[in-house]
Amino acid sequence: AAFSVALIDAAFDKDECVRQEVSQALRELGYRHPRLVLLACHSYLSKHSKLVHVHRIIILHSMEAIVKETISQLDQSLARMVISLASEEMTRSKEVLPDWQEAASNLLVALGCRFINEVMEEILQKFQPGILPHFFVVRTLANLSTANVYGMVPFLTAILGTMLPMLGMAKQDAMKSVFTIALGHFSESILEYLANLDKAPDPTVRKDAFSSEIYASYEILFNVWLQHKETKSLCHVLDAAVNMGSRALETQIDNLLSILHPQICGSLDYNNHMAVKNHNEVLRCFTVLARAYTDRLIAFLLQKLEVHNERIRIGTLTVLKHLINSASPQLESKKPLILTGMKFAIQDNNNKVKRTVAQVISAMAHHDYLELEGGETMMEFIIRQCALPCEPG
Repeated sequence: AAFSVALIDAAFDKDECVRQEVSQALRELGYRHPRLVLLACHSYLSKHSKLVHVHRIIILHSMEAIVKETISQLDQSLARMVISLASEEMTRSKEVLPDWQEAASNLLVALGCRFINEVMEEILQKFQPGILPHFFVVRTLANLSTANVYGMVPFLTAILGTMLPMLGMAKQDAMKSVFTIALGHFSESILEYLANLDKAPDPTVRKDAFSSEIYASYEILFNVWLQHKETKSLCHVLDAAVNMGSRALETQIDNLLSILHPQICGSLDYNNHMAVKNHNEVLRCFTVLARAYTDRLIAFLLQKLEVHNERIRIGTLTVLKHLINSASPQLESKKPLILTGMKFAIQDNNNKVKRTVAQVISAMAHHDYLELEGGETMMEFIIRQCALPCEPG
């Protein structure tokens, strides 16, 4: 035990190399004597409440590694002690302090792979109806649902029931984002559970058991959050909604397209990392929607191509190019329609539009559009552009 404490003490050496070596030594010792080392870590963190965050993080990371490696050897009483500690570490500060709280959250998730009931007993105390939970409580629930599908799915009806009213309380982007991600993870774990019922502890579980809560959550996301142009993490929700066959999404598709499309049509500052990231996120949303709503999506885009406006045309062509590359199977039957719809774009004399048209045709060439009727017209367009004069100025 004294050696464990010495290693824990030394884990915050000024020298990074020493820190790594000490941390590795602590883990190696923990792999051989998990109870001894985990208790030493528990005691150390409990006694040193003022310990700097970086030191706490190193200890929590070591504990997580030891738990992952030796979880089958841990007894319930030790697990409960570590769960309680990790929960306290994760939520002690109301502020979001990602590195520290994520380290504690990851330790809980690692423990939840075997001690799911004990972890949930602790976490649900901090996930109470009518009170907005800590960011990392939601994050932990989300990660648990994918780390231990069979263990978590039985809890999801209750979790979703509690979470539903919380969605309306979330005002900050960070909370909206984590709820969105959680909803996506919950949906994925439900689908995985249902796809492997032969291995599931309760083979009588049906999708209907979760549908009302899941769909009600989507209603809030699509009707409330999207009205405020919230697209952060939207892809997670759309992906989950498509996979779950959400009726809420069905009714919101036109609204969604009218919110997403203008974001691609706006000018993009490639030096702005967040703007580029959001742009790519929106394009991914179109790919997800193409999986379930190809007809409506293509009809929407071709209608927009008819609008004689530079930004709208370039934005629409950008989406089309992206879909041709990213949703090829879904667009297979739409190739003739897309080729026909391009006639408005290839008649545009704006050089910026022409440049984007050329990029779309290049994507078409890679996906065997040009062999079809109308493909020759696309080729002729490219040939004509070889003599394109430079724009003045």
